[in-house]
Amino acid sequence: MLTVTVDSPHTADRAFTFPGPWMGGVSLIAGPLLLLAGTLLRLGVPFFFPHQLAAYQRHPTLIATAYALFLAGVIALWPGIVAVAVRIGETRPGWALWGGSLVMFGLFARAFHYGVNTFALSPGSLRSRIAAGHCGDQVV
Repeated sequence: MLTVTVDSPHTADRAFTFPGPWMGGVSLIAGPLLLLAGTLLRLGVPFFFPHQLAAYQRHPTLIATAYALFLAGVIALWPGIVAVAVRIGETRPGWALWGGSLVMFGLFARAFHYGVNTFALSPGSLRSRIAAGHCGDQVV
């Protein structure tokens, strides 16, 4: 990450790091809370896709809200992960590089998968019926 030392009478050799302790801390608190809220909204529904599609047909607003909260939590976590990697990098740069990179790739993959899920759950689409194995009244 970018580290800059600013010479100013108001700062005593403090380094600027992005995203900084406040943004990183808020991210590490808000992200997991959003993930938890999204998961709790879907608590009674099994995670296998036919069950998710059936739940979406019965309660579209609830399931869509759950998916949106979970995706918001995944997106909200990135500043916290970067802040933790920067702190670890002060003493263990190799661990920070690989750990931070792998976690960020995992977050991007989760965001991609939730985009695919949202695409599959789009209301009344042929995609959602085909994904569920139903096309009209016949099973595909």
